[in-house]
Amino acid sequence: MTSHNEMSLDPAHPIDQTADAILGRHPALEGLVTPFASLFKARALLVEKLKLGPHCIPRPAGPPASEAPSLMGVNFEPFREPLERAAESMLKAMTASFPALSRHASLLADIVKAGRIDFVQLAGNYLETGSQGLVPAAEAAGVSPDGLDLAVRLSLSAVLEALVSPADPETESPFLGKGFCPVCGFPPSMSFLDRAPESPSEFLVGGGGQKYLHCSLCGHDWLTLRHQCPVCGTDDPENRLYYQADADTGERVDVCQNCKTYLPCIDLRKTGPVHHLDLAAVGMVHLDIMARGKGFSPVARTPWNMPG
Repeated sequence: MTSHNEMSLDPAHPIDQTADAILGRHPALEGLVTPFASLFKARALLVEKLKLGPHCIPRPAGPPASEAPSLMGVNFEPFREPLERAAESMLKAMTASFPALSRHASLLADIVKAGRIDFVQLAGNYLETGSQGLVPAAEAAGVSPDGLDLAVRLSLSAVLEALVSPADPETESPFLGKGFCPVCGFPPSMSFLDRAPESPSEFLVGGGGQKYLHCSLCGHDWLTLRHQCPVCGTDDPENRLYYQADADTGERVDVCQNCKTYLPCIDLRKTGPVHHLDLAAVGMVHLDIMARGKGFSPVARTPWNMPG
């Protein structure tokens, strides 16, 4: 997560680089990667604009009093303006990137503008209960729960990425091996292996690399144990397996036989830098399909890994 005042010269460029790399390996995914790249570029531009505003969501300094995410129970009312601004922007981006959603997005935009849906309340509900927290509001407004989920996810993720203050390393240590984000509490959408720093713990490193989890909502990355399942915590090698479609790409899907979940993983030691991890996760959708076909369920529900 970048600092509150840091502004990139071209926030769309890393997304374009990642899209080019994915389509170089998997040209058949163009119909999925291109619209999501467009959506993520709109979100990245929004993040940069939000960073220039006066708002900042502080994170506590020092060791936390509990293993609860630092944003648990946060009051979003002071951030109503950026949330509503984000909703307006991302609903327009949804229409541009996915024309099939244009009717739902336009209806949602009208409902939000008319005050029939309170995005501040939805943001709090979403952090506490995920997609299920949106169902009553979607039913009351007569809109698609999936469409509302995507709009809230995109809007809230932009606000969190832009406004949450940088992490104090001491606040992260109790979350080692935890399967939920230290910032927002959401599960990871993917993991990645990276080169280890000098003198790392042997518990963290195997084969010369460290493993990180990437949050499915706010995009935060946190260190995890190499062979531990982020859901049930088992590190039994009999239960921890992985599958690959092509060993040369550095892409794989880790599965847990104990809790029947899966999580895509990319090995940066083989691929080199990946400039946009959310789009990299979209680019491993073929591994989602492979894992589902073997009877596993995703650790995190995302807009690109749900069937139908």
